[in-house]
Amino acid sequence: MQNSYIGMIGKTIGLCSTSGYDSKISIAVLTSFAAREVFVGNLATLLI
Repeated sequence: MQNSYIGMIGKTIGLCSTSGYDSKISIAVLTSFAAREVFVGNLATLLI
């Protein structure tokens, strides 16, 4: 994940880092702009 483009973007933006979340949550939020269902799928993939 660290060498992927979305991983680099998630680290750079740090969208949710101010509220205590890590880059995995930021990646899920970024990809959830496509659809709400994508958020849950991404979290399941990233956290397992």
